Amino acid sequence: MTPFERAVYPPAFDIDLVAKQFGISREVAKRAVAELQTHEVFKNDQYQVALRRLVSTVGGPDMIQLSVKRLDREPLHDWRDLQRIKNELTDPEYEGVELYPAESRRVDSANETHLFVACATDFRF
Repeated sequence: MTPFERAVYPPAFDIDLVAKQFGISREVAKRAVAELQTHEVFKNDQYQVALRRLVSTVGGPDMIQLSVKRLDREPLHDWRDLQRIKNELTDPEYEGVELYPAESRRVDSANETHLFVACATDFRF
């Protein structure tokens, strides 16, 4: 696997297509795309990762959300690759967990997995 390099999302999304694909209103799609375009994006020869910084509002550490998908859109799950992605894009001494959401919040459109990484070397799950 090659090192990650900074990348960007497409400069424009078709809002109507996004709304239709996810079954949401045009206004909700517009807000979702605006939020998506605030994420940092990284790519290497195998993966694309969207990095989103989350500020804690409950007294715990800030978090980093890593949304990881393979470039070939095939299913993803090699623990060693996910560990390397976490280490390369955050801090090797940060701990992270993979999220399996409540069914009511599930979105399954890209064979994508989500890691939530605590931004503190002294925090342990």
